[in-house]
Amino acid sequence: MSLTRSHIRATAEAYLTRHPQERETLAKLLAALDAADEPSSRATLPGHVACSAAVLDRDRRVLHVGHRASWMSGPDVLAMAHRIAAPQATLAIMGDGSLWTHEADWTRALRDLIQSYLGPRRQAGVLGAYSEPVRPFQEDLADSAWSETSEDRVPVTRSWTPEMVVGYLRTPSFAGAELFGERHPAFEDEDRALLGELADGGSLLREAREETGVVIDPVDVRAAVTVHHRSPGGASRTGHFFEVRQWKCEPRIAEPDVCDAMDWAPLTALPAGMVAYCRAGLDAYTAGARLALHFQLPGDTIAFDPGADRPRLVPDVTCGSVASRPDTALVEFAERAVGRIREWTDTSWAREDSRVWRVRNAQGGTWYVKVHQSLRFHKREVRGLRTWAPVLGAAAPRLLAADEALCAVIITAVPGRPLHGQVLGPEQERACFHQIGALARRIHQSFPARPAPDGSGPAVHKAERHLAAAHQQLAAGDAEFVRALVQQAERLDPMPWVETHGDFQLRNILFSGQPTGGRVGAGSLVSVIDLERSEPGPAVRDLVRLSDARRGRPDLFEAFMAGYGRPLTGAEETRLVIDSALDAVSGIAFGTAHSDPELVERGHRTLARLRAEHETPRSTEEEPGEH
Repeated sequence: MSLTRSHIRATAEAYLTRHPQERETLAKLLAALDAADEPSSRATLPGHVACSAAVLDRDRRVLHVGHRASWMSGPDVLAMAHRIAAPQATLAIMGDGSLWTHEADWTRALRDLIQSYLGPRRQAGVLGAYSEPVRPFQEDLADSAWSETSEDRVPVTRSWTPEMVVGYLRTPSFAGAELFGERHPAFEDEDRALLGELADGGSLLREAREETGVVIDPVDVRAAVTVHHRSPGGASRTGHFFEVRQWKCEPRIAEPDVCDAMDWAPLTALPAGMVAYCRAGLDAYTAGARLALHFQLPGDTIAFDPGADRPRLVPDVTCGSVASRPDTALVEFAERAVGRIREWTDTSWAREDSRVWRVRNAQGGTWYVKVHQSLRFHKREVRGLRTWAPVLGAAAPRLLAADEALCAVIITAVPGRPLHGQVLGPEQERACFHQIGALARRIHQSFPARPAPDGSGPAVHKAERHLAAAHQQLAAGDAEFVRALVQQAERLDPMPWVETHGDFQLRNILFSGQPTGGRVGAGSLVSVIDLERSEPGPAVRDLVRLSDARRGRPDLFEAFMAGYGRPLTGAEETRLVIDSALDAVSGIAFGTAHSDPELVERGHRTLARLRAEHETPRSTEEEPGEH
């Protein structure tokens, strides 16, 4: 957390409330808080504010002063500690070195780089060169109330990555960003390149520069494929293949004595004569695999031979099957939008045509990448994300990028988990359904209602096709019941059109937080995802798939309608029955064809419920009621 004037003032005032006698001691700090310059600024350095922690046991016998004690007035710190500490307290002063004083090959190289920019002397912020303390801290201790001392050395091992070092070097007094001015970006570029070469795996960067002349930033390297290879003679080796999508300098033959040609080639048309195990690594990369075996047999050639191609791809446990991995075009599209992606996690639904990944970039940001099964679904979702979804704010994802050729979108992450499968108490369920009703109202009122186009009634023209596709899954009497509803639908007047989600069901509704006492707690949120069926239509369209979630629970319907803000008309209730039956048959047909047993089962439940309640089709003149 960044220190601000208000943070410092609040801490100082809280301290002075308990220790008013210290106000004079803190006079300089209080004056800095009232001055024009930000007290924690490293550019003007009106004062030095540092963070540490006080560690006391249950009897308040240990006070820990750490981090920047060396920057403070030793006698003043020790005197203050004596005044506020409990009798018989022990004062622990802990410290360690810094990257400037640590002796290792990489820190010496780093120190040389810093000195090439800032000069040979260690800097102490914008005040100038660093000077050793005039008086050792041990002498201050000897002259204080804490004169009885002992010293312990505790070995500490730290692991640094290049990015951790780059981040650290933006703050210390010897290499803070303000010391470099406009040269700071150039320093960080050299810093990353240097650390990348010195870190584990730096041989990749070094070899690339020595052999091709290109300069690679370590942050742009991602592990792609590992190939366990056995040569025709029986020797084994492991080949590590890395992916780098950007670099500096133009590739060239930098070692002509060991390389006679260099050229670009499509992954789908690699040149003949490649070394077989290198070809195996590239083929595995093209297929999206992370691990491959390439065991050659005696008599096989070193060069790739299509007739003796022996790679075996190993499925990836963490990211599903090889087929579920994103292809190169999708990766490039996503990284153009969010930068280098460090992690792809398959979050697709359990059906064969669902393709969704949660991605995290190098800075830790999270997005979702979704590939639609058809251009129609893609256009629906993009339209919904660009029209009514922004009206919902945090209750819907935001569209970051869309590619019609790939039928792909990148959207922001929405907090919460799908309500489908969550176990809530009755009062909690009612609280959720009240919010769901309010959310449906916001969607339907996001734009003014408009007259329905001609011929826009229930999708009766699809009924016979869906009945034919689902006939082997239907119970006796289901088809006749649906056909009777179709006849009734043909007599209905069109209903006004509003924006609709189109697939408003619990697995597409997320809930974050826990409702308590029949009310939704502060900070909780109901939101929607999966807009690929979104399109204008009658408002009742969004009640169709939600009806299955409230079967046998009239209290949930009442909670939903309370949140929605108005009851359904008689015509809407009739349309709800018809649309629910048509959607059930469509779901059974689609779920059977696309291996989605949950969709098939929901269709069966819906038809059974509708037949039990409405075996004789309703009239539009009936009074509204719960169904």
